[in-house]
Amino acid sequence: MTSNIENDGTVGAQYTWEGNDEVGKGEQTITKLTPNERVDTHLKFLAPWESEADAYLTINDGNNVTWGLTGENNFMARVMSHFMDMDAMVGKSYEEGLASLKTIVEADYAKILEEKAAAEAAAATTEEVTEGVN
Repeated sequence: MTSNIENDGTVGAQYTWEGNDEVGKGEQTITKLTPNERVDTHLKFLAPWESEADAYLTINDGNNVTWGLTGENNFMARVMSHFMDMDAMVGKSYEEGLASLKTIVEADYAKILEEKAAAEAAAATTEEVTEGVN
């Protein structure tokens, strides 16, 4: 499978992929960002069939992420939906992506806590030195 990310992390950023018949070909573009709350994207599936949908990730209570997908199915897609398990097709990829997101966020949060503790320690040392001078 090949993939590419353009303009990572901003509105308009696009992720494209192309793989085997199981993965297909498509693109996902960030359409709206609400910091610390929500990411909206537009999906275009180009192969093995063409389809479009809007997806979102929301952050709930600062600890949980919810993924949602909305779109319209034409007649053929509605027929196929009775024979295809979308969760089986894309669920594993989203689970892996959410696990990766969790790892990144936890590492970033740990770094923020370390920097905050270091800043507080430096401020406390500065206060002790100032008090000793007076």
